[in-house]
Amino acid sequence: MRVEMATNYDFPIVGWQAAAKRLMDIGVALTALLVFLPVFVAVPLLIKLEDPKGPVFFRQKRYGQGGVLFDCFKFRSMYQDKTLTGEIKLTERDDPRVMKIGNFIRRTSLDELPQFINVLKGDMSVVGPRPHPPGVKAGERRYEDVVPGFMARYAVKPGLTGWAQVNGWRGNTFTEDDIKGRFDCDMYYIGNWSLWMDIVIVLRTLVNGFTGKNAF
Repeated sequence: MRVEMATNYDFPIVGWQAAAKRLMDIGVALTALLVFLPVFVAVPLLIKLEDPKGPVFFRQKRYGQGGVLFDCFKFRSMYQDKTLTGEIKLTERDDPRVMKIGNFIRRTSLDELPQFINVLKGDMSVVGPRPHPPGVKAGERRYEDVVPGFMARYAVKPGLTGWAQVNGWRGNTFTEDDIKGRFDCDMYYIGNWSLWMDIVIVLRTLVNGFTGKNAF
């Protein structure tokens, strides 16, 4: 499924640059899946022990490159019978929907590890703007209503981490300023992309860790 792009933004990473970025994605994803193999064994067991009703993985439609929707994978962090359907509600501190193990994996970003599978499938890159689901809001308005041309972020593949995340814009977007700041960083990344920039972002993510004040 495809939605109309808000602008006619051209895909900026093509040719050998796209090939080099893809090779980096595959190498990093395979390495991460091997390194975190114990997590892929332990976390599903803990999820099932705490709430055996639901699945281990959570799938959600999110926007990918060119506005194409894809199934984004995460470890399930919420109780099955407390997960609301319909309008997306951002997670809050001490959210009763979140399991104990879910709280831990969300704070440490371990819930995002299955997205390395999305990287191998080609839906995502290791580095890029974070993907968002249709209808999510900053404050009371949808992202696309807050920032004209918001979908221009998807001129490149979405990523597990990005320039916005290593510059303090990680986590939920409770205010319109949150999404404006993230958008500005994403567009800076798109306009200044290089393979070296991707490497720097990965290293900064590793050094600074996967937690943050808005990680819950």
